[in-house]
Amino acid sequence: MKKNIFTLIFIFMLSSASMVFASEGQPTINRDDEIITNTTNTIANNPNDAIAYCKRANAYSNKNNYDLAISDYNKAIEINPKYSFAYACKAYMHSKQGEYNSAINDFSKAIEYNSSYELAYINRGMIYIRIREHDLAISDFNKAIGINSKNISSYFGLGLACEEKALYQEAINAFNKLILNATLPQDKDLVDSAKLHILKLGGAL
Repeated sequence: MKKNIFTLIFIFMLSSASMVFASEGQPTINRDDEIITNTTNTIANNPNDAIAYCKRANAYSNKNNYDLAISDYNKAIEINPKYSFAYACKAYMHSKQGEYNSAINDFSKAIEYNSSYELAYINRGMIYIRIREHDLAISDFNKAIGINSKNISSYFGLGLACEEKALYQEAINAFNKLILNATLPQDKDLVDSAKLHILKLGGAL
């Protein structure tokens, strides 16, 4: 269960990255080869185009070419050392490879340059759960909630972290807030999982 939910939160982040790089409503996941070709040409004409490197890295990521993706994110950061989005995406690549300390460092850089980076807090919090740093996880999820109180991923992470710390009522409260804020059809998986956690902890739906 934990592994699946951990992956789910990161998929949410990667989907957001794809939306940033989409054009005319077309998801980049279906255009990766075209994006790689186009951005390679752009980079050839302008080697200092950090956004082009980031777009190409995202396409490499979709194709599971993580080393190439990290290399391009690093190049984007070299060009623009405060490129918070590139740090966050690179962190995602590290997390996919189980390199959690590197992922935490990059999410922290993303937050340093964008203190309102909600997804960076959420994803860093999920890694903290993975490495059993539950107090740090709770802090990150609360910060994410402070930025956006409607994002149910924050409440789910908070519920998991509290449950791991045996803060059962706090966990139930977080899962209930998730349910209250769920409004979209794609929220169903997290809602169903939250309900299971509430029942397991002896709470009422």
